[in-house]
Amino acid sequence: MEYVIALDIGGTKIEGAIISQKGAISHTKKIYLHKNDDKNKVLNHILYVSQFLKHVTTYPIKSIGISFSGIINSKGVLISQGNKLDVLNGVNIKSVIQKKLNLPVFIENDANCFALAESIYGKYKDAKSLLGVIWGTNIGSGLIINKQIFEGAQGGAGEIGRIKVPFYLNQNQKNHYQIGHICGGKYIEHNYSKDLDASKILVSKDAEAKKISKVAISSFAWVLSSVVNTLNPEVIVLGGGVSNVPKSVYTLIKKEMKKYCDPYLYKSLKLEKYSLRNDAGLLGAAYLAYKYT
Repeated sequence: MEYVIALDIGGTKIEGAIISQKGAISHTKKIYLHKNDDKNKVLNHILYVSQFLKHVTTYPIKSIGISFSGIINSKGVLISQGNKLDVLNGVNIKSVIQKKLNLPVFIENDANCFALAESIYGKYKDAKSLLGVIWGTNIGSGLIINKQIFEGAQGGAGEIGRIKVPFYLNQNQKNHYQIGHICGGKYIEHNYSKDLDASKILVSKDAEAKKISKVAISSFAWVLSSVVNTLNPEVIVLGGGVSNVPKSVYTLIKKEMKKYCDPYLYKSLKLEKYSLRNDAGLLGAAYLAYKYT
């Protein structure tokens, strides 16, 4: 039996695992990133995890799949990033790893890998269309149709994080903001005067928190409804740190979506929490590696 190395590279850590074609994880390795890590340091971390996994097992490794937090072009070059990984902007990550490990490398955006994993290995694998949304520090998403990532003409199709919303914390604001700048965890926490996690702010009874939550949930619901009205995915699956909220928040989002959704489409709407916990990025990356080698 052949195996692949899967990497999940995010803004705070690099995780790796050896994964079978059925999704079984046999080895893992994790390294945390630091705010002062430069380009070479981050690349060395990625290569270290990859080489460790290649040599820690006697399993035959056929390829490497990578879930990456950022916009990657078809050649494997990082185009943009908004966290510690921005030191890699312009770097052909695929080429660097391929040359060092002498293995085929396949790399994809983390939201696409999350959505793909849920549609292949998760609770929602019977869905013909699935929108996977990472509700974390920011907002990212991927659209899966018939088990395939829907890329669009320039890539990045199904990415709702770029949509601008007309919801404001301050009514005097004149500009529209991208959805992540209103309801991403980083911005929910920034807009609150106390030091509290976004998922806790969303359920707080404090007047200030309730105001922030109302705007966040309204903007999130408005954007999700736009996707339902245009693409009508069979299920929307939420993942990421902020998605770890009580069911009551999901109920509020869905109730708010009713204001904006076509009534017929709303009847069949499924808004669900992730089913694969923290392994979705690794599993989505592994599936790509198996698929293309």
